[in-house]
Amino acid sequence: MIPLLDFHPYPVLLASASPRRRELLGSLGIFFQVISPDIEEKQRPGEPALSYVVRNAREKAHWIESQQTEPSVVIAADTVVLLGEDRVLEKPASAKEAEEMLTQLSGTTHRVLTGMALCVGSQAKTMYERAELFTTEVEFRPLSLEEIRAYIATGEPMDKSGSYGVQGRGASFVRRLGGSYTNVCGLPLSELQLWLRELKISLSSSMP
Repeated sequence: MIPLLDFHPYPVLLASASPRRRELLGSLGIFFQVISPDIEEKQRPGEPALSYVVRNAREKAHWIESQQTEPSVVIAADTVVLLGEDRVLEKPASAKEAEEMLTQLSGTTHRVLTGMALCVGSQAKTMYERAELFTTEVEFRPLSLEEIRAYIATGEPMDKSGSYGVQGRGASFVRRLGGSYTNVCGLPLSELQLWLRELKISLSSSMP
């Protein structure tokens, strides 16, 4: 059982430049600041994908925390698409890579993994830390090469893990979704709301 700690007076920081995460967190009615962490997001040799995303989220949170002179609540997340047991699909580096990813996902079921971390503290001390893995299963219908290329031409896939956005035009590719929808968008909102409530961070009175 996590103790009920009162961290409400502390500022909330989102360790992400993602507009999707910013919109999701904003939907909770929380006043927060966005700070982009300066860390290398690279899977280590032999590192399981399930561990990789949690490590990335934790490192993002601690990097932001280390820059603060006063205590803050830091929220961080990292999301990848996992095809099969070990094929990690991150953001495509080119249109060609996006086409390859979407071709592999066509007519298959894959998992979206998000590591989410929350820490409270400053460069002086971490007072609280929590990090977990969240998984959503996504089934794609078969996609034609023509519609894959038309989708890539919109530009939507280029900044998204797995080369698609479920909250955008990529939603038309999804036949079935098992688990959290917001997890596929990059931030498991239901779970995050519970975390914040456990820390007594008010969702309604945090707005200025």
